[in-house]
Amino acid sequence: MLRCLAREIVDERFHDPGTGAGLYGPAIAQDRKKGKRKRDHLETKEAGCEILPSTTFLSLGRANIGRQFAGALSNVWWLQWQGCPQDAISMHLEKNENLVILDLSWSKVTESWAGWNRIKMERLKVLNLTGCGDLLITPSFSCCPNLEILIFELCSRLVHLDPSINYLKCLVTLNLKFCSELSMLPAEMGGMNALEELLIDVTSIRELPASIGKLVQLQILSATNCLSLVRFPSSVCELKALSELALDNAKILELPESIGDLGHLRRLSLKDCRGLGKLPESIGKLGHSLEKLDISGTSVSSLPDSTKNLRRLKVLKLDSCFIREFPLYIGKLISLEEVHASWCRSLEGIFSSDIVRLYSLRELRLRGTRISSLPSEIQFLPRLQTLDLLHCDFLKELPTLPRNLTSLD
Repeated sequence: MLRCLAREIVDERFHDPGTGAGLYGPAIAQDRKKGKRKRDHLETKEAGCEILPSTTFLSLGRANIGRQFAGALSNVWWLQWQGCPQDAISMHLEKNENLVILDLSWSKVTESWAGWNRIKMERLKVLNLTGCGDLLITPSFSCCPNLEILIFELCSRLVHLDPSINYLKCLVTLNLKFCSELSMLPAEMGGMNALEELLIDVTSIRELPASIGKLVQLQILSATNCLSLVRFPSSVCELKALSELALDNAKILELPESIGDLGHLRRLSLKDCRGLGKLPESIGKLGHSLEKLDISGTSVSSLPDSTKNLRRLKVLKLDSCFIREFPLYIGKLISLEEVHASWCRSLEGIFSSDIVRLYSLRELRLRGTRISSLPSEIQFLPRLQTLDLLHCDFLKELPTLPRNLTSLD
């Protein structure tokens, strides 16, 4: 994702208006020994390689280049120096005023690294610090006010985000996945009014700040496997642009009643939120947007009556929850393509004949349930390809099945 987005930024930002030609070019090195030019990624492993002054994209891997290259990096726009020595990069980039993408993944940078103050980062749009295990506290972000993508994924010792992150008004993506020691977000986040993607999966965050509701452009909020997350503020429901909300394995006990105000929500995943016992009635207000609902592994025992309004729902996942019966109105969910209800031990009785209205249904998985019969109308489902009835020990007989069925367990 980073490479694709970064290329878009470079192509858009560095464009010759006179010729219409992009100014982006690969790194080029002159090998003095062989007299050959090397293009694309440059791995400088010996002093025999020369970095050309026109180089704009440079990948140095874990190289420790000498001072003779100090002036050669002044025109680089995109630098990948994964695993670079802590004191090397600031020396080589002090004179660079063009840096747009800086990838220091798996390096030794810390909050006290001299580069934060010595390198000019006013034009920097992408900063990738994936796997920087020595980073405990982020620096002030005042040095890079135009950041659009900020990645701290797998910074396993990171415990604090500097409050100045709130002033990154151009930030589109904030990736904090697998920052396992991070337990809180800044209290004020509303200043990041361009933010579209907030990824906090596998962190120790306990609650989301109320100010999160001010992120008016936020489209994706992913907080899966945040095992300490217990509070879900109602202000999240003010995120009118939100299209994906994933809270898998959180410790939340309820969703705000105002969840129905998320008028653009397409995907809601609550898998393994074992303390969640019911869905708000307002979920039916998502009828014009919600396409995927996953409540597998929750304690939900029945769906709200308003669920019948989810006319655009394509995927319904109920595996291993406490649903006792399918609602009689299931036929009103006319867009359903997949129904997953395997190992719902409380699901029993007769499956509703209203299923005949699910013309788009492709998968029906009822493995390990206690259902006793399927309606004869199931034979009229024109797109049903997969039917999983394995370990349905209470099922007495099978009706005539659709001709297009390709998988039966």
